[in-house]
Amino acid sequence: MHTDHQRLENSGGLAEFPPQVLGVALCGTSRPLAERRIQEQEQAMNTGITLVLKRTFPASCERVFAMWTTEELVKKWFCPGKDMTIPVAEVDARDGGSYRIVMQNQEGETYSPSGDYEKVVPNEKLVFSWKWADSEIVTRVTVDFRAISDQETELTLTHEGFPETDMRDRHNEGWEGCLSRLSEALQP
Repeated sequence: MHTDHQRLENSGGLAEFPPQVLGVALCGTSRPLAERRIQEQEQAMNTGITLVLKRTFPASCERVFAMWTTEELVKKWFCPGKDMTIPVAEVDARDGGSYRIVMQNQEGETYSPSGDYEKVVPNEKLVFSWKWADSEIVTRVTVDFRAISDQETELTLTHEGFPETDMRDRHNEGWEGCLSRLSEALQP
Protein backbone atom coordinates (compact mmCIF):
# COMPACT_ATOMS: atom_id res chain seq x y z
CA MET A 1 0.00 0.00 0.00
CA HIS A 2 1.32 3.41 -0.94
CA THR A 3 1.41 6.33 1.49
CA ASP A 4 -0.04 9.67 0.46
CA HIS A 5 3.52 10.97 0.05
CA GLN A 6 4.41 8.06 -2.27
CA ARG A 7 1.20 8.63 -4.25
CA LEU A 8 2.25 12.23 -4.76
CA GLU A 9 5.75 11.26 -5.90
CA ASN A 10 4.46 8.51 -8.21
CA SER A 11 1.72 10.63 -9.75
CA GLY A 12 3.79 13.70 -10.32
CA GLY A 13 1.09 16.01 -8.91
CA LEU A 14 -1.82 16.62 -6.59
CA ALA A 15 -4.58 15.40 -8.88
CA GLU A 16 -4.93 12.01 -7.17
CA PHE A 17 -5.52 13.52 -3.73
CA PRO A 18 -9.17 13.95 -2.83
CA PRO A 19 -10.11 17.52 -1.89
CA GLN A 20 -10.81 16.59 1.74
CA VAL A 21 -7.17 15.43 2.15
CA LEU A 22 -5.87 18.73 0.86
CA GLY A 23 -8.38 20.84 2.77
CA VAL A 24 -9.29 22.81 -0.35
CA ALA A 25 -11.35 22.14 -3.41
CA LEU A 26 -9.56 21.42 -6.67
CA CYS A 27 -10.82 22.33 -10.11
CA GLY A 28 -13.90 20.36 -10.96
CA THR A 29 -14.79 19.59 -7.34
CA SER A 30 -17.36 21.33 -5.22
CA ARG A 31 -16.22 24.12 -2.94
CA PRO A 32 -17.60 24.48 0.56
CA LEU A 33 -21.04 26.13 0.49
CA ALA A 34 -19.98 29.24 2.45
CA GLU A 35 -17.05 29.84 0.09
CA ARG A 36 -19.34 29.48 -2.95
CA ARG A 37 -21.87 31.92 -1.50
CA ILE A 38 -19.17 34.53 -0.82
CA GLN A 39 -17.87 34.17 -4.37
CA GLU A 40 -21.40 34.35 -5.81
CA GLN A 41 -22.11 37.52 -3.81
CA GLU A 42 -18.86 39.10 -4.98
CA GLN A 43 -19.68 38.18 -8.58
CA ALA A 44 -23.17 39.65 -8.20
CA MET A 45 -21.69 42.91 -6.90
CA ASN A 46 -19.57 43.05 -10.05
CA THR A 47 -22.35 42.31 -12.55
CA GLY A 48 -22.85 45.96 -13.32
CA ILE A 49 -26.60 45.65 -12.79
CA THR A 50 -27.09 48.70 -10.65
CA LEU A 51 -29.91 51.04 -9.73
CA VAL A 52 -29.21 54.73 -9.05
CA LEU A 53 -31.87 57.16 -7.84
CA LYS A 54 -31.45 60.85 -6.96
CA ARG A 55 -33.89 62.94 -5.00
CA THR A 56 -33.86 66.37 -3.39
CA PHE A 57 -35.62 66.77 -0.05
CA PRO A 58 -36.67 70.01 1.69
CA ALA A 59 -34.73 69.24 4.88
CA SER A 60 -31.22 69.40 6.29
CA CYS A 61 -28.75 66.54 5.84
CA GLU A 62 -29.00 65.87 9.58
CA ARG A 63 -32.76 65.45 9.39
CA VAL A 64 -32.71 63.26 6.26
CA PHE A 65 -29.91 61.10 7.72
CA ALA A 66 -31.89 60.67 10.95
CA MET A 67 -34.85 59.38 8.92
CA TRP A 68 -32.63 56.47 7.82
CA THR A 69 -30.94 55.79 11.15
CA THR A 70 -33.57 56.31 13.89
CA GLU A 71 -35.95 53.40 14.47
CA GLU A 72 -39.07 55.47 15.19
CA LEU A 73 -38.45 57.66 12.13
CA VAL A 74 -37.79 54.65 9.87
CA LYS A 75 -41.23 53.34 10.85
CA LYS A 76 -42.81 56.47 9.32
CA TRP A 77 -41.70 55.87 5.75
CA PHE A 78 -39.60 52.76 4.95
CA CYS A 79 -42.08 50.83 2.77
CA PRO A 80 -43.19 51.33 -0.83
CA GLY A 81 -46.94 51.63 -0.44
CA LYS A 82 -49.32 53.90 1.46
CA ASP A 83 -51.34 50.81 2.35
CA MET A 84 -48.35 49.28 4.18
CA THR A 85 -47.04 49.65 7.72
CA ILE A 86 -43.67 49.08 9.35
CA PRO A 87 -44.34 47.17 12.57
CA VAL A 88 -40.64 46.45 13.14
CA ALA A 89 -37.61 48.67 12.53
CA GLU A 90 -34.42 47.58 14.26
CA VAL A 91 -31.55 49.92 13.40
CA ASP A 92 -28.01 49.88 14.79
CA ALA A 93 -26.49 52.42 12.38
CA ARG A 94 -22.76 52.11 13.05
CA ASP A 95 -19.89 50.42 11.23
CA GLY A 96 -20.51 46.70 11.80
CA GLY A 97 -24.05 47.28 13.10
CA SER A 98 -27.13 45.74 11.55
CA TYR A 99 -30.74 46.51 10.67
CA ARG A 100 -33.97 44.61 10.11
CA ILE A 101 -37.19 46.07 8.80
CA VAL A 102 -40.57 44.37 8.56
CA MET A 103 -43.07 45.82 6.09
CA GLN A 104 -46.66 44.60 6.25
CA ASN A 105 -49.49 44.99 3.75
CA GLN A 106 -53.22 45.13 4.55
CA GLU A 107 -53.57 41.37 4.03
CA GLY A 108 -51.00 40.76 6.75
CA GLU A 109 -48.21 39.61 4.41
CA THR A 110 -44.77 40.69 5.56
CA TYR A 111 -41.64 41.59 3.63
CA SER A 112 -38.43 41.85 5.59
CA PRO A 113 -35.07 43.15 4.40
CA SER A 114 -32.07 43.04 6.71
CA GLY A 115 -28.35 43.54 6.51
CA ASP A 116 -25.17 44.88 8.02
CA TYR A 117 -23.75 48.38 7.92
CA GLU A 118 -20.40 48.43 6.16
CA LYS A 119 -19.84 52.17 6.50
CA VAL A 120 -21.64 54.91 8.40
CA VAL A 121 -20.50 58.53 8.06
CA PRO A 122 -23.03 60.67 9.96
CA ASN A 123 -24.99 63.03 7.70
CA GLU A 124 -22.91 61.98 4.67
CA LYS A 125 -23.06 58.27 3.78
CA LEU A 126 -24.57 54.89 4.59
CA VAL A 127 -23.36 51.65 3.02
CA PHE A 128 -25.17 48.44 3.94
CA SER A 129 -25.92 44.97 2.67
CA TRP A 130 -29.50 44.16 1.64
CA LYS A 131 -31.05 40.70 1.91
CA TRP A 132 -34.70 39.70 1.85
CA ALA A 133 -35.69 37.15 4.53
CA ASP A 134 -36.82 34.63 1.89
CA SER A 135 -33.78 34.96 -0.39
CA GLU A 136 -30.11 34.03 -0.43
CA ILE A 137 -29.21 36.98 -2.68
CA VAL A 138 -27.27 39.76 -0.97
CA THR A 139 -26.91 43.16 -2.65
CA ARG A 140 -25.40 46.46 -1.48
CA VAL A 141 -27.03 49.83 -0.92
CA THR A 142 -25.11 53.11 -0.71
CA VAL A 143 -26.94 56.27 0.31
CA ASP A 144 -25.08 59.57 -0.12
CA PHE A 145 -26.38 62.75 1.50
CA ARG A 146 -25.24 66.14 0.10
CA ALA A 147 -26.28 69.48 1.49
CA ILE A 148 -27.52 71.82 -1.21
CA SER A 149 -28.38 74.41 1.44
CA ASP A 150 -29.17 74.44 5.17
CA GLN A 151 -32.67 73.17 4.41
CA GLU A 152 -32.22 71.16 1.22
CA THR A 153 -30.50 67.80 0.75
CA GLU A 154 -29.69 65.80 -2.35
CA LEU A 155 -29.86 62.05 -1.72
CA THR A 156 -28.26 59.56 -4.10
CA LEU A 157 -29.25 55.94 -3.59
CA THR A 158 -27.14 53.32 -5.37
CA HIS A 159 -28.33 49.71 -5.11
CA GLU A 160 -25.86 47.32 -6.75
CA GLY A 161 -25.17 43.67 -7.27
CA PHE A 162 -28.41 42.53 -8.87
CA PRO A 163 -28.03 39.20 -10.65
CA GLU A 164 -30.67 40.15 -13.22
CA THR A 165 -32.36 43.27 -14.59
CA ASP A 166 -35.84 42.08 -13.58
CA MET A 167 -34.79 42.10 -9.93
CA ARG A 168 -33.31 45.59 -10.32
CA ASP A 169 -36.53 46.82 -11.91
CA ARG A 170 -38.65 45.44 -9.05
CA HIS A 171 -36.37 47.17 -6.54
CA ASN A 172 -36.59 50.39 -8.55
CA GLU A 173 -40.36 50.34 -8.11
CA GLY A 174 -39.99 49.66 -4.38
CA TRP A 175 -37.38 52.37 -3.81
CA GLU A 176 -39.47 54.88 -5.78
CA GLY A 177 -42.36 54.21 -3.40
CA CYS A 178 -40.12 54.40 -0.33
CA LEU A 179 -38.54 57.69 -1.40
CA SER A 180 -41.98 59.19 -2.10
CA ARG A 181 -43.00 58.25 1.43
CA LEU A 182 -39.75 59.71 2.77
CA SER A 183 -40.52 62.98 0.97
CA GLU A 184 -43.99 63.06 2.56
CA ALA A 185 -42.54 62.32 6.01
CA LEU A 186 -40.09 65.21 5.62
CA GLN A 187 -42.72 67.79 4.71
CA PRO A 188 -42.82 70.65 7.23
